[in-house]
Amino acid sequence: MEAQQRHGVRGLLLFFNPQSAYDHLTPGDSPGAKYSGNPQLLSHRAFSLVELLVVMAVIGIMLAIAVPRYAVSATRYRLDAAARRIVSDLSLAQSRARATSKSQPVLFSVAAGTYQMTGTAALDRSSGDYAVTLAGDPYRVTLVSADFGGQASVTFDGYGSPTRGGTIVIQAGGAQRTITVDASTGKAAVR
Repeated sequence: MEAQQRHGVRGLLLFFNPQSAYDHLTPGDSPGAKYSGNPQLLSHRAFSLVELLVVMAVIGIMLAIAVPRYAVSATRYRLDAAARRIVSDLSLAQSRARATSKSQPVLFSVAAGTYQMTGTAALDRSSGDYAVTLAGDPYRVTLVSADFGGQASVTFDGYGSPTRGGTIVIQAGGAQRTITVDASTGKAAVR
């Protein structure tokens, strides 16, 4: 009984550290000398092909579930980021109009998928007007419409009030976001 327990403990040690099977050898032993205990303990050091195939199948199933969900989440994230960018840029235009006491137009181009604030310097270039391309990275959304009383632009006067209210609709995949600009306050919000 005691000998079986010793082999059981030795088997656990071999499982966690297979090199320990050779620990009893001395430097003078021949290169072919091996562990003289239970040879079955040394033969179970690798995974079988069936075990590897089962693990690969489980990983494949998990990826098949996760990848489409990730794609939908990434699209929704880009759409929300673009909507927040438009809201913050409309707020910037309103603030600049108040600060300079001059009108600040924001022009939308549905065909090009862009908008720009004329008279405001670009943040990422040394020259030119402030412009954002919604169709390109990082947003990759479609500007569906920009309607401010029949026009595709809104102008904030020197007091920060818009000439008229309106809506901007953007789309990515099957989802849409609508940004509204209040006609009296000029506050933009995502609906």
